[in-house]
Amino acid sequence: NVRAGIAALQGRPAEAMALYRSALPGYRDAGCRFDVALTILDMAALLGPDEPGVRALIPEGREILVGLGAHPLVERLDALAGERDRPSMADGQPSRASVASSGSPS
Repeated sequence: NVRAGIAALQGRPAEAMALYRSALPGYRDAGCRFDVALTILDMAALLGPDEPGVRALIPEGREILVGLGAHPLVERLDALAGERDRPSMADGQPSRASVASSGSPS
């Protein structure tokens, strides 16, 4: 995952995508759902949510984070994905808040 992030930051998106995608099955097979969600969050942050391979994974990451009650991370993923039209996080619902507007990382 770290190598994938470095590749993305160094402007090698194809390599980063391949590294991220190779990490996900291992996390899934080991039952590390939180690691799956964090990897998807990293992909959205570093490769961008408009990358088709990233866009396709965002719902899975979001579902995991919602299920774990990781509300600040759901908000961050929603903000990265541009999904600010969702209901607020009150009562466990998804948020329309943006991490960018809060000025603090999750």
